[in-house]
Amino acid sequence: MDEKNIAIVRVTDAIPFDGKIKPLSNTTYLCKDTLSGFALAVSRKLDGQGPVIDNSRMGEEGYFEAFGRERVKFIEGFLPYVSGYNSVVLFSLNGMVPDDSTRGGFAGNEFSFKNCFVIDAISEHLGDDLISLNLTDTGIDAQKNGFVQLSENAVIGIRKSIYDVLPDKLKQQLSSLRCKVSIFDGDIRDAVNTELRLSDRFFPLNLSLSMEHGGIIPSTDPNIAAKEQECLQVIDNLASERHISQRKFYDMLYSDEVVSHLRPNALEVQNYFVTIFLQDLLTKMNASEKMIQRTAKCVSWNDHEFYSDVIGLIDSYGWDNYKTFVQDWNKKLEVARDNGTLSTPQQIIDMLHPTKADIKSSSAGKKRN
Repeated sequence: MDEKNIAIVRVTDAIPFDGKIKPLSNTTYLCKDTLSGFALAVSRKLDGQGPVIDNSRMGEEGYFEAFGRERVKFIEGFLPYVSGYNSVVLFSLNGMVPDDSTRGGFAGNEFSFKNCFVIDAISEHLGDDLISLNLTDTGIDAQKNGFVQLSENAVIGIRKSIYDVLPDKLKQQLSSLRCKVSIFDGDIRDAVNTELRLSDRFFPLNLSLSMEHGGIIPSTDPNIAAKEQECLQVIDNLASERHISQRKFYDMLYSDEVVSHLRPNALEVQNYFVTIFLQDLLTKMNASEKMIQRTAKCVSWNDHEFYSDVIGLIDSYGWDNYKTFVQDWNKKLEVARDNGTLSTPQQIIDMLHPTKADIKSSSAGKKRN
């Protein structure tokens, strides 16, 4: 067994019709603002409102998680859309990442409900910017190219109910790809494991988010367990030979220079959206020109005085009126996203830093020549 027997697996709702997997930074990506100073001020203001925890039900299995999801949904109803920045495309190795809904619906991932999967050999991507080799968090930084190109040996799996309603143009686009397109029904995890077995190259692993057994749930069958360990050894050797981190991507975000560009870019993109939202909101609430101008300087985590002033204006304006404004604002962004006029996070970064964008464009041009 060697690197040709190690598969990268991605489960998603974004079908790569052109054979290219784009990172969030190259897509018209929207998410609710839950992290900015403004979002925290709104959340504090709403403390004690909305769903209230029932202490008598705390012993019920799943109640706390369900309450957490309900609470987050309530608060998000008062928050505007922003975008983030992540040029890293994440994969798992030789299996599908387990569902993780343990954080009350906040940042939890439930992959079982996704409609598409992608499988490719990691040997096809050793020339890419591979920043981590981890069973559930293998990362390729696509900042330079803007995408991860699938090889002709890749498999794109699409749920039948989704494929059947695709426009003929998109079906034709899929049929023109060099890689295999597989239509599946039923459990997506079973479909992934079936394709791994059909390849005659990839040994399916039962992945675990716990690292207690090296990131897998080991088989009780000695023969299968031996194969599992062989897979793990190949991954360890590959990481060691190529000096690739085996840390999880989330852990790398806060301490690894390899992805040091992600956090400042994400903050800039978030602040770009929050600034425009606040300027429009303050204008709607007939705030002074001086306060509107403060938004460009005061969108930060710790400007408590500014956010206190904004919350005071919303109190006077009325929270029902504010919520309606947020809903209209978010709908406007959804329309822009759907018709292709919303800027991608990378376009926003390039706009804010035109010199860097020119250097990147010039560098790409030299490579093509």
